[in-house]
Amino acid sequence: MSYQRGRQFDLRFGADRATAAIYADRAGAVVIPAHSVRDVLTEAQHIQAEDEDFLAQIRNEDPSALRTGRRFGRQEL
Repeated sequence: MSYQRGRQFDLRFGADRATAAIYADRAGAVVIPAHSVRDVLTEAQHIQAEDEDFLAQIRNEDPSALRTGRRFGRQEL
């Protein structure tokens, strides 16, 4: 089975018809019901912003200071 990036699919469940977004990558796939897409994308943006903040903190950490119980070494923030 192949997929196209950004394409939406119509899924049929019995007599009802629902539209959903499908996100797939090498790790797996997820089907997001159409009525939830906006909420899911909003939450994903929040998570990405948090991850970027954590990455900035991690990049500024001093590994040798962490081993001694400090976080940033001589230049404590």
